[in-house]
Amino acid sequence: MTNLINVLLGMLGTSEVLAEMIAEVLQKQKLLKIIDLGSGSGGAMPLAAKTLHEIEGMHDVGLVMTDLYPSPESIAKFNQNTEDKISFLETPVDATDIAATPKGLKTMVNSFHYMSPKAARKILESAENSQQPLLIYEMAENKIPVFVWVLLLPL
Repeated sequence: MTNLINVLLGMLGTSEVLAEMIAEVLQKQKLLKIIDLGSGSGGAMPLAAKTLHEIEGMHDVGLVMTDLYPSPESIAKFNQNTEDKISFLETPVDATDIAATPKGLKTMVNSFHYMSPKAARKILESAENSQQPLLIYEMAENKIPVFVWVLLLPL
């Protein structure tokens, strides 16, 4: 299911949009690391990071994916290749406590909508209180025709 979603995100050009937004924030904040919160099994961020590496001055940016419940499969998948500068943190990371997360641009890509209103508020307050940049990206508009979803997604 995740692979199918990633294919659809690729068709929509999500990685290019994300890479451009992330590059702009990284340059303004003078950062070379992205800490993705609530990564699950990876989602759009690995492809976005690879796209980001193609942008001038962004080749050395690292992506550290995190989750409150990191899966051994995701850890193994992303930690086997260090050349792509993408890794998955093995220890749990609580997105509601941004001050305790590794340093870097915090991102939440297609994961913020899973948060309860209380947790979402706590994440935003934590980012503000710790004065750390947080980029939240949600696909707000679904332009994929319903029949494509019906044909491609398992019931």
